[in-house]
Amino acid sequence: MFSNFKIGVRLIAGFLLVAGISAVVGAVGISNAAKLNEMADNLYQRELMGLSYIKEANINLIYIGRARSNYLLATSQAEREKHLASMRKSSATLKDYVEKASPLFISEQSKEILRNFSKVWDAYQVDLEKVVATASQQKLMERDEAFTRDLDAMRAKADQLDEMLTELTINKEKRAKAASEEAASIYESGRGLMTAAIGGGLLMGLALGFLISRSVTRPISRAVEVADRLAEGDLTVQIEARGSDEAAQLLRSMQTMVSKLSQVVSEVNSGAESLAGASEEVSATAQALSQAASEQAAGVEQTSASLEQITASIAQNTENAKVTDGMATKSSAEATEGGEAVKSTVSAMKQIAQKIGIIDDIAYQTNLLALNAAIEAARA
Repeated sequence: MFSNFKIGVRLIAGFLLVAGISAVVGAVGISNAAKLNEMADNLYQRELMGLSYIKEANINLIYIGRARSNYLLATSQAEREKHLASMRKSSATLKDYVEKASPLFISEQSKEILRNFSKVWDAYQVDLEKVVATASQQKLMERDEAFTRDLDAMRAKADQLDEMLTELTINKEKRAKAASEEAASIYESGRGLMTAAIGGGLLMGLALGFLISRSVTRPISRAVEVADRLAEGDLTVQIEARGSDEAAQLLRSMQTMVSKLSQVVSEVNSGAESLAGASEEVSATAQALSQAASEQAAGVEQTSASLEQITASIAQNTENAKVTDGMATKSSAEATEGGEAVKSTVSAMKQIAQKIGIIDDIAYQTNLLALNAAIEAARA
């Protein structure tokens, strides 16, 4: 499947895939960080602040109860007015905190409780007004000075404790708000850093993929070019290899191969030139042999003609010898000495005839040799 794509395309695709995966991982990380930041913000803005508002409302309900008790225990009309104002203020503050907290409760159960709270609160306010109206018609409390002093001291301590607890609550809320703002700041800076890192990593991956792909494909392309020129018979190609990676080693090996091929071709050319010279010498020798064979054939023909003449002469001599032998036979009786001479002559003639037969065989063999030489010369 991948073998149909170029190496550079595969490398770049691989780096793009890795960069894409990194981008996806980074995007998921940023998304999760955003969710965590949102949850932290919700934890502060909704849960913690909702809890704080309800807590403050509850405290003000306690303030109302305390002011009501103080109203009932008041020893003067001015003290009653003071505690009545405190009840009015705490009631308004409680209602304000409940209104602030209501949007922060999203569950149906909480919403139902808030609806019931509003109904009960309205009924509570009616009953409170009745209590205040009834208490205002009663006589003021009579207390001695020591009891009043102790009661005022206790109330002062209670107010001081309330202020301390309120201050602690406010400090904790401030710390929670600061932590929420710090978490938001960390998220913003982290998101920017992760975005920059993802972008930089993507660009670096692309650049690195391009450079690595180029460093691999350029030597291979050069090797393909060299192979094509070698296939065309060009042995003058020069190869420059840089580095020590596999591609550079391949180019060096191809340069060595080209050098060896050039050396082999040079040796083959030298051998071919030597072979051409030897062929010329063989051709000249063959021509000389052919000419010599032709001359020999002509000589053989002349020799054959001479032998035929000799044969004819010998035949004539033989015939003459026969005639002479007859004459010698007839005259043998008459001339014994002449007969002996004739016998010697006949014997000599026979020897001559035998030698002529040998010469005839030699001529025949010579004709065969000349014919073979002529055939070989013709083939050459």
